[in-house]
Amino acid sequence: MTTEDTRLQACGHRPWRTRAVVVLATLAVVASACSSDVHWESQNDPPVIDSVTVTENPNSTISAVLNVTTDVPAVAIVIVTGPERQFTIASPDEPGTDVTIPVVGMRPETTYELSVTAVAEGGSNPSVAKTESFTTGALPADFPPLELVTSDPERMEPGFTLFDANGPAPEGKTTGGTGFAIAVDTEGIPVWYYRYEGGVGDVRQLENGDYLMGIGLDRARVVDPLGNVLEEYDARTAVADAESGKKDPLPEDGIEVDTDSLHHEVGLLPNGNIISLSTKVLDLGPYEDPPCNDGTDVDGVYRVVDDIVVEVERETGEIVRQFAISDMIDPASDLHKWVCSVSIGGLADALYDLAGLREWMHANAVIYDEDRNALIVSNRESDLILAIRYEDDENGPAGELLWSFGPEGDVELESGEFMYHQHAPQLLPDGTFMFFDNGNDRPGHEDDPYSRAVRFEIDDSDPDNVVARQVWEFKPMLRGEYAYSFFVGDADMLPNGNVLVSSGGIIAPGRSDRPIYEVVPDDDDEGGEVVWQLIVVDTDGLYRAERVETLTPWDS
Repeated sequence: MTTEDTRLQACGHRPWRTRAVVVLATLAVVASACSSDVHWESQNDPPVIDSVTVTENPNSTISAVLNVTTDVPAVAIVIVTGPERQFTIASPDEPGTDVTIPVVGMRPETTYELSVTAVAEGGSNPSVAKTESFTTGALPADFPPLELVTSDPERMEPGFTLFDANGPAPEGKTTGGTGFAIAVDTEGIPVWYYRYEGGVGDVRQLENGDYLMGIGLDRARVVDPLGNVLEEYDARTAVADAESGKKDPLPEDGIEVDTDSLHHEVGLLPNGNIISLSTKVLDLGPYEDPPCNDGTDVDGVYRVVDDIVVEVERETGEIVRQFAISDMIDPASDLHKWVCSVSIGGLADALYDLAGLREWMHANAVIYDEDRNALIVSNRESDLILAIRYEDDENGPAGELLWSFGPEGDVELESGEFMYHQHAPQLLPDGTFMFFDNGNDRPGHEDDPYSRAVRFEIDDSDPDNVVARQVWEFKPMLRGEYAYSFFVGDADMLPNGNVLVSSGGIIAPGRSDRPIYEVVPDDDDEGGEVVWQLIVVDTDGLYRAERVETLTPWDS
């Protein structure tokens, strides 16, 4: 990091901001302590803008590609002015005489003025501005309808809400419908999207402004803000489907990963590697007298999908380490508990063409906890959160189970109630955890199920006596009833202390509305006040949601 980067970071700028942000600060002549620390060698003659062209982004009807040519190497800056707001975007690359700016953040069917200036390498007086007009197009015909219920921007965490929404899967498939990654503003109006025929899952913005997302259950992809594919990682099932024509082929520079799947979670570790979940098929038996006694065995053998946590080297696709859940908990140790009582199909059918294949754990999330030296893994079917040692340390080897939290786990719950079929653990700065508790088969609530966002403190300072305490909960409501989401869902604490909750698996008679809430937490029975609510109307799936500060790191 350069001295200038360090000063900017100390003044509140994020370290991934490029030198273009310094140019923006220079143009704005910011009279602050931060700007007084930044020095540029000034060139008296401003660059000359030779041409400005604006074209519609072929990947999205509501963004544009702006190209600027200058007589000397320069950074280009565009001020985007529309009826609802004005914002600035700088060219993301090093100074040049031919630079491209992704213009994202515009609403559909709206006219904007794009005022372009340039600053020469090393700093200079800005060029004479050139202005172009651009009108965004309509949203795609299959874009999911959105309904804003409430919005109180003054009490909300600033930024844009990023989420996925997927249409129905093709006949005979459990995944693979048309999918969108979508960002909306505080009024619930789309300002960015990425569309993919194979469905979109976990999606997040990277520090450099690109987007990392899961595609189906066996593919990961990185796209830039314009939706251009930069990286792709295909597990074995994706490679096989591409070879058979069921999926579009892996790009020439795509990477094959030597594992069956990449499902539910696609994130980055601090070392830059990808963390995800994979699967393999376990054959248990043969049993002379199959204990489930329900005819689901195949010649005395029970087949289960075993979940594997995989760490993948981003540059090469090599698997750095992997931990199978069956190495920590043996499903054969209690077939009635781990096999006979779990469902057949679902994720198993989507990945493998095998009769009677069972969901044993159905891992649906993994996050890294540096302080605990642990990977925290959520498992839907068993209602368990597992803490797995990430690296060898003085207490034991990597891959060892540290504790299991849930109704059948070894962590004692001192207050509150356990979660059921949970999703999306989030580690908070104080060491507590936020979960989305789906609530499937919650004891005592079979006739009145509900889901909730819930926060737990897990005290594992004594490894022989790990205890948990419930800190807070929020039960979202939809159209006057508890919003019971029997699958998927997310709950994230935001920087201002609000919590963003998505209930993505609600299926009510006649429609499937998927709401997203921002709630200001408190200790009353309601859990807090909703200051923002958006409903994705009658869609087939909404996996997760998060709040992002900007749509590119060059947006200011």
